Amino acid sequence: MGFSKRRRFVVLLLAGAVLGVGIGYLISSAPQPHVDPNPTRSKTAGGGEITHVVLISIDTCRADRLGCYGYRKAATPHIDAVAAAGTLFENVVSPVPMTLPAHSSMLTGTIPPYHGVHTNLGYRLGKSNVTLSELLKEHGFATGAVIASFVMDSQFGINQGFDTYDDQFVNAGRNTEIAERRGGEVSRQAAEWLQDHRDGKSFLFLHYYDPHDPYAPPEPFASRFASDLYDGEIAYADQCVGQVIEKLKELEIYDSTLLIITSDHGEMLGAHGEGTHSYYIYEPVVRVPLIVKIPGQPTSRRVTDLVGIIDIMPTVCGLLGLDGPTVVHGEDLTGLIEQAEAARPERSIYCESLTPTNYDGNSLLGVVTKEWKYIQTTRPELYDLQSDPGENINLADEQPHRAKLLEERLRQHLEGQLRDDDESKAPLDENTRRRLESLGYVGGAANEDFQFDQSKDDPKDLFEFHNRCRQIEALIKKRRLDQAQRLCEGLLAERPSYLGAYVHLAKLATAEGDFVSAAGYFEQSLRQDPDQPRVHNSLALAHLRLGRHTEAVRAYQQAIRLDPQFAEAHYNLGLLSSRLGKSDLAIESFRTVLQLDPGDRKAQGRLTTVLISRGQALLEQGDLDLAKHDFLDVLRLNPSEVAAENGLAEIADRQQRRHDAIVHLQNSLRIDSHQPKMHENLVRLYANQGQSDELIRACQEALKIDPDSIWMLQALALAYANDSQLPAAIETGEKALSAAQSAGQTARVAEIEKQLASLRAAQSLEH
Repeated sequence: MGFSKRRRFVVLLLAGAVLGVGIGYLISSAPQPHVDPNPTRSKTAGGGEITHVVLISIDTCRADRLGCYGYRKAATPHIDAVAAAGTLFENVVSPVPMTLPAHSSMLTGTIPPYHGVHTNLGYRLGKSNVTLSELLKEHGFATGAVIASFVMDSQFGINQGFDTYDDQFVNAGRNTEIAERRGGEVSRQAAEWLQDHRDGKSFLFLHYYDPHDPYAPPEPFASRFASDLYDGEIAYADQCVGQVIEKLKELEIYDSTLLIITSDHGEMLGAHGEGTHSYYIYEPVVRVPLIVKIPGQPTSRRVTDLVGIIDIMPTVCGLLGLDGPTVVHGEDLTGLIEQAEAARPERSIYCESLTPTNYDGNSLLGVVTKEWKYIQTTRPELYDLQSDPGENINLADEQPHRAKLLEERLRQHLEGQLRDDDESKAPLDENTRRRLESLGYVGGAANEDFQFDQSKDDPKDLFEFHNRCRQIEALIKKRRLDQAQRLCEGLLAERPSYLGAYVHLAKLATAEGDFVSAAGYFEQSLRQDPDQPRVHNSLALAHLRLGRHTEAVRAYQQAIRLDPQFAEAHYNLGLLSSRLGKSDLAIESFRTVLQLDPGDRKAQGRLTTVLISRGQALLEQGDLDLAKHDFLDVLRLNPSEVAAENGLAEIADRQQRRHDAIVHLQNSLRIDSHQPKMHENLVRLYANQGQSDELIRACQEALKIDPDSIWMLQALALAYANDSQLPAAIETGEKALSAAQSAGQTARVAEIEKQLASLRAAQSLEH
């Protein structure tokens, strides 16, 4: 018969070693463990019980732009009100001025050298890291998140431990790439989630992206803050935070909620020449707000001790009386919040920027105390933050002893924390890269240089070069391709080792349809550094556009050899292999993608298609066992794939396994009942098996799909007759006759008339 076919709480207190910054004495340098004084309590010191935890992160929000931090022009009444009822930390440090790595630190309580995420490009938070959401989920909390920017997309690993992670937004962005959404939408989704989880314990993480460049607040904030749109964005974000607070009060859970408001990093706003963030680690980008409101807190409090966003994770654990992960670098601030302890010993906090390494420059590795900041690089920097908050006077040469002490403290932060772990590396596919570039993130994965090497170029000398590199993408967006090309050529003339310029030139050539030149630029980049899997992948794509299939396969395979975890290269190789008829290589490639990311529906779909195609070809060749293997593989991938059920039905029928064939056809029709041919096949099988009741039901189900099917009406008439239901048989036969006559099928009319005569004769004999 014929079948149709389709298709980880040891806390490391490096600051436990007292740094005598006033007189330059280092008393102790060994990290000391911090012990939670209340490991099992369920209520706060104020007597309030915590049933809900809400962590709000306002991206790119400077602390000194909030009213509660003393900003006179602020319009942040909702955040200020939380500060007036809770604890405000005046000195808070972020470890890195970039969204993904900063939030990775916030949610794990660890510094970037440990969790392995250093920039927004080419990294993901590895599964070996333990997040706050994972910990709370293990202790019975429902966990949810609402994300406002693609840079926090689930593919970058920040979603681990969340029951729901809302990072899917369409038509809500301020740019054509749909890579971000307004704070109002975040608050709306947050309100719905809170409504659904008001009973029981819950943890909600909210990410607002509005203060991020470009600054474009909605009305009335755009008009009201026309002279300072950054302030307008923060005012709008405050309004959105207020909506969440109002919902908590409406649901009568505000008084039982641990509410935390913070930011991942700040914004330079022109300080030291940097307009936004990501390059330097000066105060405007590493100083952020941190406000904590606990249930039953009797009075508000301001804390001057130095703290960090890495303290959020252990503090939540401390307030809830939970044991934290095995490794955490932050401190539990519960004692400070509940006024149960005096000011702590002097502390130091780590910060970094590896962005200059994109241009073969040195890293910026810093350590901050309450009074001092030290930055290790080619020309080290030392700033007295009390007398020189703008960090304009470098005291490294004047106070070498102090600089040396702080350099040693920096080494202590790094010692034992650097992990050589490839799980944090995540090569970007072109769509992901494009969406990140639309948010202003350009460059590539950083060169992870934590050696105190003073032979490399100083980042301060490369800053203008960095700015020109950032201009290229803007010029390409504006279709000023000639200007972009001249800028790339100038950058290469200045620094021939800057491989990014070759990639930009290749993009320009591609935009003009010049794939020969694009391939040439990729090859020049690879001659400078052949160990660039992403460039090999891009070269393969250029070869494809030129019809060079053999060269493309070779380039994909080289990308995979350099980075066996490069899912996009595996996927692309699978597509090309499928096109070339190399089904075995295609299947192997798609399987590898699914091993790397079991949730990759695109790869699952492609693998399904190739397996079905190969299974059908094997079936046509008569190799039934191999075909069966492919179809079963398809069903393991997608139990609702009708083509696989149909293929298995045909195999079973050929092998005289009629019952198995019937089961597969039933499965297929349950998935998709609109398959007339499969209904016919099932009817034939029931007829051959002599199963009258099943045969009648099968015919009736088929006629629901196609009531005028002459063949099926005939089959049902005969089924009724065989079941001694002659009146029903005659009535159905007459319907078949009428349908045949209307269709002008003369031969079929004669055949049905003959059958009807026999049925009527049989009926008369009964009487």
